[in-house]
Amino acid sequence: MIKFKGERIDNIPNAITGTRVIGATVETIKYAATGKRSHVYRAGAYFALDAADGFFADLLNQKTKFGGIFDKLADKIAIIGLIASALHHDEIDLPVAFVVGAINTSNVAATGVSKVLGNDLEEASEVGRRAAFGMGFGTGFNIIGKNMVAHAETPQEYFKGQAVRWGGAVLAVGTAFTLGKDATVGYWQEAITPSVLDMQKSPPTQD
Repeated sequence: MIKFKGERIDNIPNAITGTRVIGATVETIKYAATGKRSHVYRAGAYFALDAADGFFADLLNQKTKFGGIFDKLADKIAIIGLIASALHHDEIDLPVAFVVGAINTSNVAATGVSKVLGNDLEEASEVGRRAAFGMGFGTGFNIIGKNMVAHAETPQEYFKGQAVRWGGAVLAVGTAFTLGKDATVGYWQEAITPSVLDMQKSPPTQD
């Protein structure tokens, strides 16, 4: 039995999250090393497990604070790593890399601040999950599309690659400016506001 701050964390949802993080990280590193888009496909398959850990956490009543933190950080860090690898190979459009990378970096920072201050990110979490899903897959399609364009041998392959590329860009950036923006605002509000309110309620000290 493995525990974290009194909670048992060796459960099915956390095992799925761990598998997702390790698998996506390994495939991202392989993509960075080889530039083969097959690794982006596999990273996307691991990324898709995001829905499974939440489903089993609800089904089996195995939600834990550790799992919540782990899940929040996993997707964002994986996307940042994928963007860095794609920039290395010049296989991502810069607006996608900048917008999605900035939002995910901000959300990782907000999660860290919330833990330092002892505040929970509850209401923003579901919005953040949907935002990460849309931005993650949009980024993946943008990368795959640019790779297809770079290796196209026929006009059909070229135009197919462009369709995938720009479809992914629209999904990634569109999600970033809607759900992503809402999630970022929500994360920072929930990370900081309770501590600010507690400070305002605290009585002044007497000298």
